Amino acid sequence: MPVYLYKCKICEEIKEISHSVGAVMTDCDKCGSQNVLEKIFNIPTIVKSNLIVNKSGQNIKKFIEEAKQDLEEQKKEIKRGDIRK
Repeated sequence: MPVYLYKCKICEEIKEISHSVGAVMTDCDKCGSQNVLEKIFNIPTIVKSNLIVNKSGQNIKKFIEEAKQDLEEQKKEIKRGDIRK
């Protein structure tokens, strides 16, 4: 779920709130005022299983690099005749 920043117009409390894209928060938990929260522009971060989704690209890149290294080692073994059976 995306995490958004909201600021209360009354107490000026800034807090991160996680909710669905279509939901809108309006009431301040700190001061109890209603219809006073305004969303602060920020780039939402989607959190899934305690991992930031943006890291998946880094994980894929790491996997590809490791696979390339494994292939190079296997090529060297084949050239030397060290094929495992």
